[in-house]
Amino acid sequence: YGFAPRFLEKFIESELPEPNRIFVLSASDEDANNLSAREIKKNEVFLWQGCSEILPGDIILLYERAPYKKIGSIWRAVSAGFDDPFHYYSGKVFVSHIIQNIPEITLDELKANKIWSQNSLIKSNMQGIGIKNTSITKQEYDELKKLFKKKDRLFNSDILPEPPNYSQFFNTDLATERDVEEYLLEPLLLKIGYDVKKEFTRQFPIRMGRGFNYYPDYALHATNKNDNQFADFIWEAKYRIPTQKQLREDFGQATSYAVRLSCKGFALVSIEGVWLSWKDENFSFDKVRKYSWEDLENTDIFGKFKSLFHSYCKPQKIT
Repeated sequence: YGFAPRFLEKFIESELPEPNRIFVLSASDEDANNLSAREIKKNEVFLWQGCSEILPGDIILLYERAPYKKIGSIWRAVSAGFDDPFHYYSGKVFVSHIIQNIPEITLDELKANKIWSQNSLIKSNMQGIGIKNTSITKQEYDELKKLFKKKDRLFNSDILPEPPNYSQFFNTDLATERDVEEYLLEPLLLKIGYDVKKEFTRQFPIRMGRGFNYYPDYALHATNKNDNQFADFIWEAKYRIPTQKQLREDFGQATSYAVRLSCKGFALVSIEGVWLSWKDENFSFDKVRKYSWEDLENTDIFGKFKSLFHSYCKPQKIT
């Protein structure tokens, strides 16, 4: 544990990816007093109690137990959550990018709020923060911003980080790659006009090299006859694609699948959006098309998106 962080590539992120989820973490009495005593530099990095579900970029609401029970600052995670075996509560995360000058919201104010009063953390008097998954919903985060504004009309909420909207599912807690498939990808396929159960083969096994099988997540109109494997299009679901480096790696993997199956194109799907690449454009990374989930809620943009698919990979008529 002393050796590994020195050799892990970008263990602490200098460029933050887009936030995904929102967590409540707590400060010890000593740490809370230190925070209250001085102005923290924005790029200072601190080690807090955390949980393994936290990812770089996630929004951290810091709950202070002393001298007052309150949410007193907002931070960003600059590492993934990890386990430190030298502490009794082993979950840890590095945080930075503090927003310190926010209206302080006390535990009593949260208990009195209609939405926050239903949160299990509030019902347990904020016990177990950081030991277990303490994520909150976007709805609760939005309600907190209303409490800020109610307490200080002059407070500029634009300084607060915003989690991305997940299309019409933005209040759903997306925690795994399978969640992305179920709550983002499959509804999108239905909206385009495909029958997910009849037209797609999930985890379609393809042979690439001697003795090696690979499994594209969703293969459209896939066939496997006489050892010849084909598909019109493949969709690869990823939980997150937060950086260009990650996008290039996932793009290369999907390209190899698409070439092997003689596809007309492929798509990468994650919380951040949808990336399209077509055989007509030689699966060029420079020509990849990116759509955010917000873009796909726009009627005009989605209409062109849908027409593009129908021109290349028309849905079968379902009787």
